[in-house]
Amino acid sequence: MENQLPLILLRRLINVAYGHECLDDESINNLMICCLCYAVTYTVLVDNDPLCLVEDDNPLCLHPLHALQKGTSGARRHRRGLATNFVMPCAAELHEAGIHFKLSDRKGFVGGVSFEGGVLSIPRVLFWDNAERVFLNLMAFERLHPGAGNEVMAFVYFMDNLIDTAKDVALLRSKGIITSGLGSDEAVAKLINKILTKGAVMSPDSSIRDVLREINAHCKKPWNKWRATLMHTYFSNPWVFISLLAAIILLLATLMQTIYTVVPFYNK
Repeated sequence: MENQLPLILLRRLINVAYGHECLDDESINNLMICCLCYAVTYTVLVDNDPLCLVEDDNPLCLHPLHALQKGTSGARRHRRGLATNFVMPCAAELHEAGIHFKLSDRKGFVGGVSFEGGVLSIPRVLFWDNAERVFLNLMAFERLHPGAGNEVMAFVYFMDNLIDTAKDVALLRSKGIITSGLGSDEAVAKLINKILTKGAVMSPDSSIRDVLREINAHCKKPWNKWRATLMHTYFSNPWVFISLLAAIILLLATLMQTIYTVVPFYNK
């Protein structure tokens, strides 16, 4: 984890420069988040609620990285079901199964992930040139600081399930969920699958486990399985679709020719 400026020192410098108690602890936390959140997501600024959820007995965050981690985590939601591991299909396969993707209007990474009525809501994720360093620092902080939570690592774990190839990245980018400055969708997929996921773990009580369970239950429904198979087999390639359409037209033409041949015979 990279060296961090203690916010207690920053508070002291602000008070010396602008007067005693110029900014309270919450304002300093929010100032840090406003300066840093654009490195990973915009969702911490969605409303006027306090951005940084810190402990009541210690309202000032330890350093800027702590403030960013708290701001991107959002409100913690504990899971409702049993602590079971699920492997979720990638974004392209979910799309084939009839699941729609929507940009979440909730605050935070984990708090912004939800699944309802066949719609998977995900907060916006930004991948700029410094994305690897920022995410690895956030994940290292969660691992090393007791009580920091598991929200960033759980979200990275979720995104690793969701993204397998550049096709998945392109789908999420078309929905406004992913914004990338890395140059290509392949670079984003590689960053998530090869680098970030190595240190990503998800706590047993993470609410994302409920989302994974609900998505898997949706995909296992017979109609959704048939739809996914149909989309993957016949609609993934335009030439296969054209061949299928031509075969259907030929079948209908043959059937109509048979009917017009048989009906006059019985009329006679």
